Amino acid sequence: MNAIAQIPYVAAHFDKNGAALNQVTVPAGTTDVFVVSHGWNNDDAAAEKLYLELFENFAKVAPDLLRKRKFAIIGVIWPSKKFTDVVDAAVAAQGSASAGIAANSQAADATIKKKLDQIASMFGAEATVKIETAKGLIAHLENEPAARDEFVDAMRSLLDPKAAHDEDNSKLYLKMSGSLMLEKLKTATPVAASGAPAGGGSAALS
Repeated sequence: MNAIAQIPYVAAHFDKNGAALNQVTVPAGTTDVFVVSHGWNNDDAAAEKLYLELFENFAKVAPDLLRKRKFAIIGVIWPSKKFTDVVDAAVAAQGSASAGIAANSQAADATIKKKLDQIASMFGAEATVKIETAKGLIAHLENEPAARDEFVDAMRSLLDPKAAHDEDNSKLYLKMSGSLMLEKLKTATPVAASGAPAGGGSAALS
């Protein structure tokens, strides 16, 4: 993508330490530059979708400005994985066995491993040991509170505790026990409606 609503666009990529990964230039004659950044839980595609919608709407409400000035957009792209996907998968693994469905448990285990591999690719070699530790705990998440604590601790250890903040609840995320965290995220399995087939089902996720 090199333009949004006919406004020149360039992505500025940064690594996890804030170092620039590419050189950014804007067209000659540019009078105004928008620099926009996404937040947590946005991958590259989600971030650029956000930028696209934002500036398409801007172009609709400010056509006069577009004619009078030469804008450019710099879209910041930085590593931001959805850690909630990993936690959700862990909750699914914890709940599926109690519902009596082995296939669901196996599927949840596979989902966690896939998400962990994605996270490993973001953090690099230094995260390998921690990710492998978390993988080794997957089969024990259902019945062992200590395993849940260790699993969440392994994931939290990938983050800088100095970056914790009350605004996004990251302080709570970094201090709550793993067992309690997964328990709070789990909801009861819905009761089958009258006339519906009976049987177990994996735990729902909030």
